[in-house]
Amino acid sequence: MQTPPAHNTSCNRVASDGHIAITAPIANKEYILEQQNTGGETRLQLRCQASADATSVFWYINDAFLTAAPPDGVVFFEPEGGSTDITVMDDRGRKSTINVAVKHW
Repeated sequence: MQTPPAHNTSCNRVASDGHIAITAPIANKEYILEQQNTGGETRLQLRCQASADATSVFWYINDAFLTAAPPDGVVFFEPEGGSTDITVMDDRGRKSTINVAVKHW
């Protein structure tokens, strides 16, 4: 049996030191979404990069629970306009929070 090679330290697809990070949306950016009645996209995608020992992640929007998901799952939500805090926490208690601005047109 062969031993796999060491992980490439410049790879950003694996969390190091047991952390969790939000990968979508991008922190401190402004997102402009169409109004719901126009038929355009009104949701933002939530994704994270979690440590291998995490089995679930929990998403919060402005400190209110949104949903639970697998660490590699994709979640969508319809944001209100304005400043939005997005937090993800894994089942080990590690968490990450970002802020985005949302405008509707």
